[in-house]
This record gives sequence, C-alpha cells and structure tokens, in this order.
Amino acid sequence: MLARIAAHDRRLNSLVLVLADEARRAARAADRARKAGRARGLLHGIPFGLKDIYDTAGIRTTAHSRLLLDRVPQRDSTVARKLGEAGAILIGKLATHEFATGGPAFDLPFPPARNP
Repeated sequence: MLARIAAHDRRLNSLVLVLADEARRAARAADRARKAGRARGLLHGIPFGLKDIYDTAGIRTTAHSRLLLDRVPQRDSTVARKLGEAGAILIGKLATHEFATGGPAFDLPFPPARNP
C-alpha cells in the first residue's frame, strides 16, 4: 500500500498525511502478534486510511482547513479507536472537502480531494 501511495499519490492528492513509519511498525507488531496467536480481531493487520475529519490521538487532524493546520487531538474518534481495537493499521489521513462540506475549493492548504 505504501509503495502504491508513493507511486501514485502525487497525481491523485488523496492523502494529506502518510504515516509510513508508524504503519510499518504497526504491521511488524501485527505479524508478531498473529504468529503468537494473539490476533486482535477480523481486521488485524489490514491497512486503512481515515478522512482527515476523524480525530486521531497524537496525529494531526486538519479537516482540510487552514483554521486547523496545527491541530493534534489528544483522543481518538470512536471510529479510529474501534478500528485500532480490531487490529487495523492506520496508514494515513485522507483528503476531504473542507470540514467535509461543499465541493472542492482551490484556496485551501492542500490540493482538492480526488478520492471517493
């Protein structure tokens, strides 16, 4: 997944933040846990991306807005927490329309979202 992001995302601008190092560490830990018979759930080791509107503890969440460029939440959103509890691995924050409303704007801190 990280190789595909590196190869294609410059054109797509689908991610505003890639967590490559964190994802690799989590994947290695997931492999060790699975081999030891301690899989955390059905999503154990599965990579995923979250729209940049979902809070992630210690990871910047901007809602694609200049107003929140430096915002780093202290707690995970319910979605982020439940996916993590199920063993899924966050690989990055996905672009969205500002505050997930309206259509693309071209005066924002990141290129317009080109993802579903």
